[in-house]
Amino acid sequence: MESAETPKSFLKPLTKIMKTETKKSKFLPTISEDKSTRSSTSNMSKLSTPAPKVHVKPMLRPRSKSASELQLIQQKPLTTRRIAALKLGQKRPALQEIDKGNKPKVPKVKIPDWDYKSRFQELQKEHTATLEENKLFKTQVSQLEEEIESLRNAKQYDPEKIEFLQKSEKNLQDSFMVVSNEKNSLIKEFANQKKEYQNLTDSYDNCQEKYNILLETEKNLKEKNRNLLDENSTLKAKLSNQESKFWLHTSFNTLEELTKECLQKISNTEKIPQEPALCNTLLENWCKDLENITLKLKRDLDKQDDPRRSLRNTIQDVTGNIRVFCRIRPPITSEENERQLCAMSFPNETSLEIRKARKSVNVLSGKLINLKQKFTFDKVFPPDVTQAEVFEELGQLVQSALDGYHVCVFAYGQPGSGKTYTMQGSSNDCGIIPRTIDLIFQKIDKLSTLDWNYSVTASFLELYNENIRDLLLPNSTHNYEVRYNEGHGITVTNLQIIPITSAEELKLLMEEAQKNRTVAATNSNEHSSRSHAITKIHLEGYNETSKVKYSGSIHLVDLAGSESARTTNAERLNETKNINTSLSALGNVMLALYNKHPHIPYRNSKLTFLLQSCLGGNSKTLMFVNVSPFEECFGESINSLRFASKIKEIKTVAKKNKTYAFQCYH
Repeated sequence: MESAETPKSFLKPLTKIMKTETKKSKFLPTISEDKSTRSSTSNMSKLSTPAPKVHVKPMLRPRSKSASELQLIQQKPLTTRRIAALKLGQKRPALQEIDKGNKPKVPKVKIPDWDYKSRFQELQKEHTATLEENKLFKTQVSQLEEEIESLRNAKQYDPEKIEFLQKSEKNLQDSFMVVSNEKNSLIKEFANQKKEYQNLTDSYDNCQEKYNILLETEKNLKEKNRNLLDENSTLKAKLSNQESKFWLHTSFNTLEELTKECLQKISNTEKIPQEPALCNTLLENWCKDLENITLKLKRDLDKQDDPRRSLRNTIQDVTGNIRVFCRIRPPITSEENERQLCAMSFPNETSLEIRKARKSVNVLSGKLINLKQKFTFDKVFPPDVTQAEVFEELGQLVQSALDGYHVCVFAYGQPGSGKTYTMQGSSNDCGIIPRTIDLIFQKIDKLSTLDWNYSVTASFLELYNENIRDLLLPNSTHNYEVRYNEGHGITVTNLQIIPITSAEELKLLMEEAQKNRTVAATNSNEHSSRSHAITKIHLEGYNETSKVKYSGSIHLVDLAGSESARTTNAERLNETKNINTSLSALGNVMLALYNKHPHIPYRNSKLTFLLQSCLGGNSKTLMFVNVSPFEECFGESINSLRFASKIKEIKTVAKKNKTYAFQCYH
């Protein structure tokens, strides 16, 4: 504002002089008689006419200039004063310009009132000085106006710059609007997040309550499971006691009757004469009696056979028709030093706790994460368990197949987790399939003494990229299709079915089929199975005495490794996709069985279509989930264990495939 006040400071001396003239005019007398005086007075009034007013617009302070740049230099106003005369009548000296600041003030001599001439001359001099000052002020005002105009011109900016500034202002306004909108959206989002956080807190509290309820339920279920196991052991003990009592009672009665008859016959033989013909007749009669007694004993045994089978099936139902075993693969000596092992613990025979050996840290909170996870199965086999101990649990399932049930045993897990070793074993340590073959023929031999005749057939196939191959005819060009036949179940067209007469014959066929199986190297296993191998052993038993016929089967399945496509090389990517597709279909079937859906999607994959008779309804299923012990496989191991945990919860009811011989003839 300094620039705006500067012109007013220059007008102050002019205003002061005008006021001085006005005061002096009051002292001039009016003499009408003297014309000269009047004329001089009129001339004086003309001369004393005030200067025209100069309108100075206030200067606006430009934003781009500082106040120091606009400061104007003011000139010091000059003052006029008269030099007092020493004597009356002496001429007055001319007016002198005296600088107020340099010379001392001289007292002013008062002109007498009657000396009009002197007064007039003085006024003329003052008038002349005033005109000069007025002229000087006009010059200064014009200079100021020019400076003001130049400042106004300087204030006007370049149009391009103005346009640029306007655009910048508009952009800033738009940015401000965007930021305002973002601010409003962030405020709303914060409110939503706060609300969601509250909901999550409530959900967490609810989950905590449910978790406590589940813990209590788990505790109760464990107690019930313990009671069921006790009941199972009690039933087993009762079954063995009943069988032993039955055999003892039957044997005792038989021996007692035979003893009585023998004693009676001995007493009779002592009374009759010793004639050869008569002795032969008596011996023939005794033989017939013994045959009748034996037949009666067999019939009694057959009557007890159904309760025995029913009790055995009850035991299987208590333990579950779909059972899940977990086996941890032992690391090879060379791998222990090269690969990091997971931390595993086994609280009991049915539980497994697994976590990473290295501690994990949460990126956000920086706190340690407890990655320990606990799983419960029907049986857990630590790494030091032998093949024989694993197979002990399968003896009852083989007997169930001979009793007319469908049985399925399959191994599931990622590549390199020990599936093929569990199913096939090695030359020095046989796996599940060779031991199952031996047990089947051992039981058939025992049952043959009770008039049971069994016929055994076997087939070997693999499912590679959703295509079926006969492992006994690897170069065959036949088209293999899966069909469902009423009364015969699932069949495969053109598949070779071989009659088996001995365990050795079946083992040789199994070894040949294993050689023809598709294998390849993967990131996890150098000799990984890239196909699903299915060995089917069909059993038909016929009792000549009771005319009862049983039809059962055992499916021994070695599944291909479940592996993530991200960890698979490009060459095996297509194989991995097909393997994962079929395993996903298997998981969907198991999930549908778990949820008790009315429709089970067996036909979504050839694998589930082939195993339809073994997965639900009339079947008893045992699943081995094989787990790799290495930390690099931790994620895949957890996925396999979670999948197996869901399968463990599935409940099905199996029915026996029992017919009578006379029904087959009609």
